Amino acid sequence: ERVELLAEEEARCGEQFHPLFGGNIDGPSLIAFQQTPLQTFWPLVVGVIGIFEMGCSVPSFENPTVKLWSMRDASRIPGDMGLFGGKGLKAKDPVGFKATQSKEINNGRLAMMGIMGLFAESLLFNHPLLGLGY
Repeated sequence: ERVELLAEEEARCGEQFHPLFGGNIDGPSLIAFQQTPLQTFWPLVVGVIGIFEMGCSVPSFENPTVKLWSMRDASRIPGDMGLFGGKGLKAKDPVGFKATQSKEINNGRLAMMGIMGLFAESLLFNHPLLGLGY
C-alpha cells in the first residue's frame, strides 16, 4: 500500500514538476525517461545491480548439478538480507514473523499491480495519471 502510494505520487508529481533537463519533458510519466539524455545511464545501473545480485544470491544456492534450486543454508530465508522489519518492529516468534512477512510481500505485489494499472491506463489512453494534465 505504502509503496503504491509513493509510486503514484512520484509519477503524478513527475508529470507536473520536472525542473531537470530544462523542464522540456512532457508526456506520460511511464515514458518520460525516454525524453532525457539518461538512456546510456541505465546499462550502468543494471550492471551494478547485477554485480550485487551475483555477490548475494548466487553463493546462497547449491551447485545446480547437485540439487536444483536448493539453499546451502536450510535456515536461511530467500530474499532475507536482515533488513525486514525495520527498527525492531518484526515479530519475535517465527510464526508471527512469517505471517507479517507474507502480508508485506502480498501488499508489495498488490502495490506493483496497482501502479502497473495506472501506467497502463495512462499509456493506453494517452492521458496523464489521475487526469491532472501534463
